[in-house]
Amino acid sequence: FGGIWASYREFVSDNATARPLTFDGLWVEAATSNLTVSGDGLPGGTLTFDVAEAPPMAFAAVMLSPCRGNFSVMLGMMGGIDFGIMFPMFPVAAGFTGMDGAFSKTICLPSHHCDQVTLYSQALTIDLEFTMPEHGGMHPPGPPPCPRLSFGTSDVEGFLFGAPPVN
Repeated sequence: FGGIWASYREFVSDNATARPLTFDGLWVEAATSNLTVSGDGLPGGTLTFDVAEAPPMAFAAVMLSPCRGNFSVMLGMMGGIDFGIMFPMFPVAAGFTGMDGAFSKTICLPSHHCDQVTLYSQALTIDLEFTMPEHGGMHPPGPPPCPRLSFGTSDVEGFLFGAPPVN
């Protein structure tokens, strides 16, 4: 479900110093980044996964699957993350996006011969943001920072992996 927002807040008491860290937002966003795959996919070669237009400084992972289709990871009452690839999915590249929302990872492929198959990839980004709530006239320390957690996926990219068949 793209664009779902849920909120949760619980207070131990009215004492501002006794309030726990509250979970104020979970965003599950529609395709929020662009993924490109480059490389020949041949044994001994490389594949490069480039993610662009993602949230800055977000965790990014590139997921692989042999099947394209719809698969949802449910997050309880808060909705779910919809993927354009099917289970089983395998993370192959992970890291953090830069301040420009870009992430690039090159992987080396094994040099032994394997049959050529089509694989599908999709990027998953996880962004955690802390915002300071309005104090409402309170003196510091005031309410704790409000975390906002957002999940986003990219478009699906297919690519060939392995050597073409030999006649």
